[in-house]
Amino acid sequence: MATKSKTETKVEDAVNETAEKVGKTVENVLDKLVENQARLTEAATTARDRSRRVTDEYLRSLAETQRDVLDLSKKLASNPTAYNSNIEAFLESTTATQSRAMEITKLFYREQADATAEFQKLVAPLFESTKGFADISKNMQAFWPKSA
Repeated sequence: MATKSKTETKVEDAVNETAEKVGKTVENVLDKLVENQARLTEAATTARDRSRRVTDEYLRSLAETQRDVLDLSKKLASNPTAYNSNIEAFLESTTATQSRAMEITKLFYREQADATAEFQKLVAPLFESTKGFADISKNMQAFWPKSA
């Protein structure tokens, strides 16, 4: 039975150490990927909720505007020669519509700003998880010449 030389033992130790480091690095990267997957699921839920809020508000505003137009049309039709009151009703309806349009615009702006901030929080850790791949490649480059 042949005995191992000191050089062979050192090489085996180095290979084992490198393989252990690679294994730990891969494990760390996979842990980060699991964390990021949970963040992505949470972000999707938040985005769905945001979309629902925006859609609900838009539909509410649309329905109110339609009601205003119908009410204005009734007023105008009920007394077409009352110019002063018709102009006043028209201006009130226009002002209410502009107010709703401004509120929708503010909502869109707030939601977009929040979405951008949340996206940045989501993406930053995703790039962090790829940093481990550099360590893996360095360890593999160190490992290959020794094992060849």
